[in-house]
Amino acid sequence: MEEKKVISKMNKQSMTIVDIQAMTALKKVAEQYGLTVDIDKATYTPLTYSVTFKFGCVAENGVPAEFIENARRYGYTADDYGLEFIWGGRSFKLEGFNPRRRKYPVTAKCQMDGGMYKLPLAAVANAEGIII
Repeated sequence: MEEKKVISKMNKQSMTIVDIQAMTALKKVAEQYGLTVDIDKATYTPLTYSVTFKFGCVAENGVPAEFIENARRYGYTADDYGLEFIWGGRSFKLEGFNPRRRKYPVTAKCQMDGGMYKLPLAAVANAEGIII
């Protein structure tokens, strides 16, 4: 019989363990219905961990439908999903746009640390040689 593992305090290491197992289970559900799933928000104290998961529809080409909808507002297309660019000496991949964030509408994943970052529109525009 497998020994039960107990987490007595929440920290980044224990959150990572929970995240990996939760995402593994939720990805199976998402795949069953043709959705994407990501961690939307997460906070923790030494005794609790609160996480919100975000499910999204996927367009026929495999790009998240939310990306396509928001990208149009800024003059981008589905083909720009995953666009690689350099900003501040670091390499990023374009993950999305959030029109509610006026100063930093771009959501991008850092290739070095895997973190998600909010960036100004100029970050992506510079990658394409566009002057805004």
